[in-house]
Amino acid sequence: LAALKLKRARLKSAFDSADADQSGSISKQELWDCMQELQYKFTREEVAAMAEEADTDGDGSIDFEEFSYLLNSKFKGEFRARVEPP
Repeated sequence: LAALKLKRARLKSAFDSADADQSGSISKQELWDCMQELQYKFTREEVAAMAEEADTDGDGSIDFEEFSYLLNSKFKGEFRARVEPP
């Protein structure tokens, strides 16, 4: 149970970081900005496709539950910086 709470807290922290305008949802642009900041090498088209897949209710944005699905399905639960070691 403690591990599940920790994972949810990490997901919420990642969501809050990506939700730059603090609207309670993430736009395609915010998802793109987050991917760029973490140095993922996705194209805009790939990020748009991820956003569309995650947006299960079709409202054009990604809420926390949809974000959780995205992270669990594409990133095994967490965003990680993609910085190459020196």
